[in-house]
Amino acid sequence: MFFIEWWLVRRFCFGLLMVPVAALGFWAIRKKALIVRLPVQLISVPVALLGVLFALLTWQASGCQSYSVAIYSPNGKVAARVRTDDEGGLGGNTHVELFTAHGLLTDEVYWGLIGSVDAENLHWKTDSDLEILYRGTAYGCTDAFQIKVHCSNLGPR
Repeated sequence: MFFIEWWLVRRFCFGLLMVPVAALGFWAIRKKALIVRLPVQLISVPVALLGVLFALLTWQASGCQSYSVAIYSPNGKVAARVRTDDEGGLGGNTHVELFTAHGLLTDEVYWGLIGSVDAENLHWKTDSDLEILYRGTAYGCTDAFQIKVHCSNLGPR
């Protein structure tokens, strides 16, 4: 199963898309009067630079992520994985993601404090029933892909 980080692909492509949009704006007004051309060109150059910066920062931010091994459902069609965002001194978050359709579809089913869930805390009861055991604070727990998700607190960290 492929595990594609669609959030990273979307943000990176959005940043890179800003460059041709700015170039198109710059090119489209090349024969207009100076009073029209100058403001558009003054806006297009920073937009292109911000697009490149956004794409690079998105790529850089992906380095703060760590992933657990995939825990497959009994039939092997769905996988759950723990993603940890380590933001250094700011703390971080722990997410549990479900992957289906050979990893092409993904959805987040749990979000909590950093270190609140480990891979050992994910248990498939059936093909459509996932149990997540967490410690500390959970900010969200939801179902996805017709998979019922049960979140249980084990107590404080």
